[in-house]
Amino acid sequence: GLPAPLGLSCPGQPADAAARDELFAHALRLAGVRRAASGISVPGAVALVLDAHEGPQDAFMVGGEFAHFHPSPDLSLHLTLPPEAAGEVLAGGWGELHYLTTRGELPATHLMIYGPRDSVEADSVWKILQASHAFARGSSRRSSCVTHLNPRAVCDDLEAELASDLGRPDVGR
Repeated sequence: GLPAPLGLSCPGQPADAAARDELFAHALRLAGVRRAASGISVPGAVALVLDAHEGPQDAFMVGGEFAHFHPSPDLSLHLTLPPEAAGEVLAGGWGELHYLTTRGELPATHLMIYGPRDSVEADSVWKILQASHAFARGSSRRSSCVTHLNPRAVCDDLEAELASDLGRPDVGR
């Protein structure tokens, strides 16, 4: 789902982990990826790990871990992306910088991606996850991971619709 940034709420957060779990199942089919307990996240987080560390050091969180999925009820995931792709994802509203990047403890290649609310968003997050996998494998091929759907705009539209129903048309715009 797409939880709003910390401290805010947005209508339409994921009701369950179905889309996220399907995304994780697809990720396990990526070349060289194995499942492991996260070496850096909260208990219950499940990591995507590459045993062959072909990418740059900032493509990994710890060891070969390049992404991990948080347990319910969070439903978000952390992953790494090359700087240009990270900028696209942030501009597209698909996530935010990992909180430790703001404290200077992690490079700006580390992001929190909002968990998908449905299969359409799961397809978009899948593209972002594939870009993370390519980064960790050291791929030099450039691929945009921003998709046509901007979830932040969707959230704004939902808030505006709700505000309109309440007689406050200026909210969410």
